[in-house]
Amino acid sequence: MITTFYIPIKIISGVGCFAQLGAETANIGKKALLVTGKNAMRATGLLERALADLKRNGVETVVFDRIENNPRASTVDDGAAITRQEKIEVVIALGGGSAMDAAKGIVISSIGGKPIWHYVKTRQNISGDVPKLIAVPTVAASGSESNCGADMV
Repeated sequence: MITTFYIPIKIISGVGCFAQLGAETANIGKKALLVTGKNAMRATGLLERALADLKRNGVETVVFDRIENNPRASTVDDGAAITRQEKIEVVIALGGGSAMDAAKGIVISSIGGKPIWHYVKTRQNISGDVPKLIAVPTVAASGSESNCGADMV
């Protein structure tokens, strides 16, 4: 059996690369949903740095900071509804695997218009103008930034 994985991703890494978030985002869209947890990114100052850089680069940003560990499907569906309502062009995950997995689900559910569990169960393909996804991992070894899977409950 031959299996082929094609997961086109661009990875930027290195000292100071966080400062490229605004410019990279502006290259693909002007309105973003920043997906993160409630406290950690605020406590470290990364959320404020990200928002300032996005603003400097002309990206209007809506913060969705309700992501819990092992994100709930209802949280993902809420993020998808905001993405549709706000006409979001780019979804940015800022955090660990939970933020990145939730952002993936938000992208899928936002374009398809059905609850995320519909797509998990049916594996239905989506089509249309899908919001782009940027993942900014803040922890080592989750791997969610470079795969097409997602965990949620």
